[in-house]
Parts: sequence; C-alpha cells; structure tokens
Amino acid sequence: MNLYHDATTIPADPRSVWHVVSDPARAPEWNDQVHETRPLSEGVSRKGFRYEVVYELRGVRTQLVAELTTFDAPTHLICSCRGGSLGPKESLQEEYFLSQVIGGTRIERRVDLLGTRVPWLLRRILRLLADWSHPIGYVPPALERLGEVVVAGRG
Repeated sequence: MNLYHDATTIPADPRSVWHVVSDPARAPEWNDQVHETRPLSEGVSRKGFRYEVVYELRGVRTQLVAELTTFDAPTHLICSCRGGSLGPKESLQEEYFLSQVIGGTRIERRVDLLGTRVPWLLRRILRLLADWSHPIGYVPPALERLGEVVVAGRG
C-alpha cells in the first residue's frame, strides 16, 4: 500500500543530496517520521547496511530493524524495515530516486507498506485522497527539511 509519493527539486548537486539522504544517522535531522537510529552494521552506509530505527508509523512510535537493500549512489536508495508494530508479513519500504535537473537535484520519495491485507480498491481510494489533499506547488515537510539541510551545507 502506497503511503506517500512526493517529490521536489533541491538546489544542490546529486552527490550533496545523496550524502544526507543515504546516511541513516542523518535521517532524524530531516525526516519527521524518524526519531532515532542506531547502527547494527559496522562501517559506512552501503547495500546490506542494517540499523535500528524508531519510526512513527500510523501515529505510533515503533522500533524497526532497517536494511539498505538498494544503494546505487547517487541515484537510487531503498530502505526496507521490519518488526515493531508491523505485522509478521508486513514491511515498510522507503525508496528515493535522485536525478540531475536544471537548477539542482530532483528527488522523489515513495513510502510503501508491503504485505498488508488492505483490498486493492481501498488502496486506490486512499491513494487518490492523499494525492488530492496536496495543493499545486506543495513541498512535503520532510523533503523541504532535507533541502534546507543540504543547502545550509550541513550535507
């Protein structure tokens, strides 16, 4: 079930944006759903890197185990999370696509809840309601904060 699909352009090069978005320790700086992270793997972020994350899901904070399952610098990142208040077959997946555009980096974020038993029609209705709730020009708060962190040079 698609929970979010949003995008914006950040006035910085893709590597600067990647440096922030691909570092789990930096997520609480810009992602309001991430409250805390703790590495389970040693070293730097890479494919297979695992960490614990306190994530706000469905209005409830829950501790999840996350893994970077795709790490194609500086264009594509997928983080898959399990555990906590998720069902035994459910997983939360955050996916980021970065591309160079005139004026900076276009970043798209998709957050999906996988393995749910929500009927297909209800998922489509919820998706349409989410899409219609945003006015033209709307920038999601998390991506707006990400842009602020990168542009301020904290990336």
